[in-house]
Amino acid sequence: MTNMQLPLALQLDAELRRELMAGETISWQGQPDPRLMRSGYFLWIFAIPWTAFSLGWTGIALAVYLSTFSSDMESARWWGWIGPLWGTPFIAAGCWMLWQPIKAARDARSTVHAVTNRRIITLVGGKTREVKSIPIQTSGTISCHEKKSGWGNISIVTGVRRDSDGDKVTETFDLQAIPDVAKVHRLLLEAQQRSGI
Repeated sequence: MTNMQLPLALQLDAELRRELMAGETISWQGQPDPRLMRSGYFLWIFAIPWTAFSLGWTGIALAVYLSTFSSDMESARWWGWIGPLWGTPFIAAGCWMLWQPIKAARDARSTVHAVTNRRIITLVGGKTREVKSIPIQTSGTISCHEKKSGWGNISIVTGVRRDSDGDKVTETFDLQAIPDVAKVHRLLLEAQQRSGI
């Protein structure tokens, strides 16, 4: 178990072992480092101005609406609630975008990735448990991005489909911010060779 904090590591290890099928053995397992999952924070370049504009616009609309109570403009009071109400979903969307990188880093703390003799598994523990896995036999091209520290990302092509516009979309299974990424890459390539891919 590489770089796992003990109590959580034991819990994740037990949950991972519960997922194994008869005769399946773990070749490697590791936990992502939340500090290395910085790519999601690029969303903030868009999310911060979006949320600030939405808050500003809704605040101005609310101020205009509240100012109608000091006047005799009954019709303005009736229609004035539309502005603040209209801005509320935009504020909610901005808050959702701001939360996503934080959620990804938080989920990484309760995530374990594993390579077995049959599958590649990602397990996210916590209040609810999420397990994703792909058989090694169905895995496609594997790309590896390694930092000097030995940590990095692996992306495994699982399929290609067409979206609603007819554009090609490559579907991948990703292991992000994992330790010993070069070792994992070699394990996956060897497993593909053994399965005849």
